[in-house]
Amino acid sequence: MQKFTFKRIFLVVLGLVFIVPAVMAVQLYMISSNYGKAREAAIQQWASKTPDSAAIVKRYRDACQGGLIKDSAAGQSSRPKTFEGCAAEVGSPALISALNDATAKVDATLSIPAPLRWIVQ
Repeated sequence: MQKFTFKRIFLVVLGLVFIVPAVMAVQLYMISSNYGKAREAAIQQWASKTPDSAAIVKRYRDACQGGLIKDSAAGQSSRPKTFEGCAAEVGSPALISALNDATAKVDATLSIPAPLRWIVQ
């Protein structure tokens, strides 16, 4: 009887070791997806309201959303730390404001699910 209980406990713990991180990874992906969708919607809305914004949006996408940039002088791959910081490098305060508003909107409606909340908070 004790061997059966030990085996059952071992299998439950082993299952949790694999299931909980997988659930947390999916939750993290969904949260980052929500931020990405909100950021993209804010860019599209800002571009539709702002005349001559196509060039700014193209520069922003090239500089901030295209993956790592190889810095030929330093020989390293780098990317600005935040999307807002990257928009500041592109030189558009209105775009920065739109991105900040999108982030704040997601923050206000976001509810982090339980397993991830235990780690994050």
